[in-house]
Amino acid sequence: MKRTTGIVLVLFLGFAGYSVKLAGQERVQEKVEVRWWVVPLFALDSKNKPCLDLQPQDLELRVQGRKIADFTLHKSDVMTDEQSRAALPPEQQRKNVIFLLFDTALTGPKHIEKSKKIAARVVAESPASSYFVVLKIDPFNGLETLVGATSDKTVVQQCIRTGIVATTQSKPFTGWDIYYELAAISDSGETRRGGGRLDAEDIEIIAKQLAGIQRPKTQIFFDSFRTLQRLMAGIQDNRVLYFFSEGVSNITAHYMFEGQSTLLQYVEETAGYLNQCGGVLFIVNTSGVEKVDSVNSSGENALRQMAAMSGGKYLEGQEKKIAETISNSQRAYYEIAFPAPLEKNDSSIVVEIKPRRSSLQIISLKSAYRKKRIEEMNAMEQGLFVMECLRGNPLLKETYDILAASTERGEPTPEGEKIKMHLPFDPRGKKMILYQVGFSREDEPLSMSIHPMVSSSPHLLLDLKKKKVERIIYWRQILLIIDKNLVLINPMKIEAL
Repeated sequence: MKRTTGIVLVLFLGFAGYSVKLAGQERVQEKVEVRWWVVPLFALDSKNKPCLDLQPQDLELRVQGRKIADFTLHKSDVMTDEQSRAALPPEQQRKNVIFLLFDTALTGPKHIEKSKKIAARVVAESPASSYFVVLKIDPFNGLETLVGATSDKTVVQQCIRTGIVATTQSKPFTGWDIYYELAAISDSGETRRGGGRLDAEDIEIIAKQLAGIQRPKTQIFFDSFRTLQRLMAGIQDNRVLYFFSEGVSNITAHYMFEGQSTLLQYVEETAGYLNQCGGVLFIVNTSGVEKVDSVNSSGENALRQMAAMSGGKYLEGQEKKIAETISNSQRAYYEIAFPAPLEKNDSSIVVEIKPRRSSLQIISLKSAYRKKRIEEMNAMEQGLFVMECLRGNPLLKETYDILAASTERGEPTPEGEKIKMHLPFDPRGKKMILYQVGFSREDEPLSMSIHPMVSSSPHLLLDLKKKKVERIIYWRQILLIIDKNLVLINPMKIEAL
C-alpha cells in the first residue's frame, strides 16, 4: 500500500486557527481549537494473515457513540530504519515501542518458561528499528521495569533469560495448584485427623484455604495495571503490549471472588487501565499452549474478557502459530486520526472501530486518552507519580522533564533542619508542590508529606521537620513545578533527625 501523507496534515491541524472572508466584508479572524486524536490499530484477515491494503471505506468509526465520517487512515511502516525515520516529518518519526509484560504472580514456572520462549521469538523477528521495554508483575513487589526503551536485542534477550524467573522462594500458587491438590485429595480419599474420609464439606474448606493463599498475589496482579497505565499513557511513540499470563483461574475466582461476577468487576477495571495505556493489547495465555486438563484450572475466561473489553486480541495455541500471528500483525499496523466531538474536549473519549468486511479483524483500543500534565493529576495520582519518580523508572523520562536539583544542607533547628534547593529557573510566581518521603533502612517508603510552595527568592528554603515515624532513616524530596510540568528530584538522601 502506498504511504499516505494525509496524517501529516491532520497532525499539523492539532491546535490551529482559521480565517474566513465574506463578500463585501472585512476579513474576519476566528480562532478555533480543534483536537485531533490518533488511535493505533492492527488489521488481520480471518486466518490471522496481515491485511496490507486496508482502506478508509473498510472501517466504520464511532466516537462517543456518534458516527464519524471525517477521519484519515495511515499505514505506519514499522520496518523504517533510524536513518529513514529521521528524514520523515516530525509527526511521523515516532518509534515502534514493544512492551513485553510477564505475569510471574499468577503464572507457574512451567508456563513462565513457555512465555519466555514466545517472547524471545517475538524479539528476534521484530524489525531492527523496534524498541523494547521488559516488565514483570512480581508476586510480592508488583510491577517492575527490567529494561526500558532499548533497541539492543541482545540486552532484551538477556533480560528475558535471566530477569524473568520463578524462584523457589517466590513460586506462585496458581489455580492449577489448587485444582491438582483438590483432585489428589478426592482421588486418594484422604482422611481427616481422628479418622474418617474427607467429605465434600471438608474439601470445600480446604479449597477456600488454598484460594486464600492466592488472594494477596491476585490483588497485586490487578493493582499492577494501574501502575502500567501511568508508565505507558504519556509515551507518544507507537505502542504495542504483549502480556504473557495464565490469568485468574475459575477455581480461584469461585473461592476468592465469590464467583465470576465479582471477578468481572476487577477485569473491567483492568481493561480500563489497559485502554488508557494507549497501546494495542495482545494477551498470550501460556497455559493455553497445551491441552487444559480441567475448566476449573483455566484462567482463559478472565483473559478473554480482558482482551475483549480493551479491544485487544487473545492468543493461545502452538508457540509457532502465536509467534506468526504476532509477526503478521506488526506488518499490518495502521493509525486512524479524527477530530474530537465538539462537545467533548477533555482527556478521554470512547472509540469504536468496526470492520465493514466480515473477513477482517480489527485490533485496537476502545478508549483514547491523552497524557495528563502534572496539574491535571489528582492528589492520589500525583502521589503515585512521585513514588515512580523516586524509584527511577526509566519510562517517565520519555514523557516528563525530570531533573536533579542542587541542594545545600543548613544548620539544625529545634524543629528540624533547613535545606536550600537551587532551581534551574526563577521560581517566583510559580505554582509548586514539595513531596517529602521518609524511608526505612530497607529503602521502604514509610511516610509522605505534601507542602504547597511559594518562593520570593531565586531559590527555595525547605523546612525538614523531625521524624514522627521511628523507623525512618532518611528523607527524599521531590518538587513538582506545576506551571512548567517539571519534576526536580533531590539526589541526596537526607539523614533523618
